[in-house]
Amino acid sequence: MIEDFLEESWSYQEMVQKGVDQGIEIGKKQGIQQGALSALRPLLVRVVEGRFPELTTLARQQAERFTVPELLSDVIDKLAMAQTADRARQILMQLDQVPDTPHSDA
Repeated sequence: MIEDFLEESWSYQEMVQKGVDQGIEIGKKQGIQQGALSALRPLLVRVVEGRFPELTTLARQQAERFTVPELLSDVIDKLAMAQTADRARQILMQLDQVPDTPHSDA
């Protein structure tokens, strides 16, 4: 009885709608982030494959570990400017030092 009364009140409905709206907004942001990662991961591999083919396997492994599109984009920029395979390897391995990116052994 009291639940029915609460569910019909404008304040209850307003709170529920606010929660729904917040959930939708969070979902959109997560979807955009996942879309960006899905586009950037293959780009990282293509950049490495084209410039340093011997690092392609490492690039594929590291690409999947990225969880932040902005970080992945920065790494792609650095790889595009790398002069040597050793420098490209260092850039790829720096991912192990990023605190918000999960390690495979964690």
